[in-house]
Amino acid sequence: MTKGFRIKKVHSLTLGEKMKKLRGAKDVTLQQIARHTKIQQRYLEDLEEGTYDDLPADVYVRGFLRSYAEFFGVNDETLIRLYERERGIFNSMSDEESSVTSQKVLKVKRFIITPRMMVITAGIVLFSVVFIYLYSELRHFVSAPWLVVETPIEGITITERIVVVQGKTDQEARIFINSEGVIVNQDGSFEETISLQNGVNTITVKSVNSFDKESEKNITVYGQYEDVQEEQKEEKVSIEVVAQEFDITLVVLADDEIIFDDELSAEESQTFDATKKIVITTNRGNATFVTINESEYGLLGETKELVEDVLFTADTVRTEDGDEIVLEKNNESEDINSEKEDENTQ
Repeated sequence: MTKGFRIKKVHSLTLGEKMKKLRGAKDVTLQQIARHTKIQQRYLEDLEEGTYDDLPADVYVRGFLRSYAEFFGVNDETLIRLYERERGIFNSMSDEESSVTSQKVLKVKRFIITPRMMVITAGIVLFSVVFIYLYSELRHFVSAPWLVVETPIEGITITERIVVVQGKTDQEARIFINSEGVIVNQDGSFEETISLQNGVNTITVKSVNSFDKESEKNITVYGQYEDVQEEQKEEKVSIEVVAQEFDITLVVLADDEIIFDDELSAEESQTFDATKKIVITTNRGNATFVTINESEYGLLGETKELVEDVLFTADTVRTEDGDEIVLEKNNESEDINSEKEDENTQ
């Protein structure tokens, strides 16, 4: 080691490591990503683990990476360049292994090859190839493609909004699930995630070969899951602000957008609604009375001084000092005010 210098190793993230890092930062599962991007979960696993042998053609993988980048809000070209670089290295290593294998020469006994033997051998090979080809084409022409749907099974009840349809068909066939085309792997297997409705759902799987012969299977499944609309409704925030005794100057942000920047006259009130959060700044804390989701929160301050950036969600309030108060739903206003006073005392 040269005196006065320090060697520092720089580690560059692989595509799989970068994807895991993005997923970890957003705290989402592969199943959630597959549901939003329509990418099969096993392909997401192959990309994260770098098992490129199990992936479909590059044109599909690039589409997967664009959808993945759009979901996380990052540059898709960065992910695609990482994939192409690692894919090139992977292919080069595979070519080198094939070259080494081909260089291993088996020792066999010498025998004499005559022109007559070559002609006979070539004739046998040609006849076999033609026979196999004609037999295969005839079988495809006169018969419908083979089709097996492995999951879901007929009559099953699903307690989620989605279901994974898996099965197998002839390698050269095309698969349609509810009239939508699906990727068929080299071994004839296919997999697709589809959405369900509450109640009866009919899933139609159709296989079509090169001669337009079709095989079709209809599977009936029952969706039975809770509707989350009511839960989403409860998450909304509605706040009423009343100017008590004095005029106040008020700035209100709803979901990070300014929706009010004006004065409220004494005893005047104003109601604000947001999907996730509301942030309030007032020039006079002891004259700004707040009611959140029909429950009285109280005054924003004890003095007439400025109170900034008090954040309200459906469940919590974060004060100007950074203290957080948990709001219990359906509580009486006295309980909420008591909790706020206890927090201020601390």
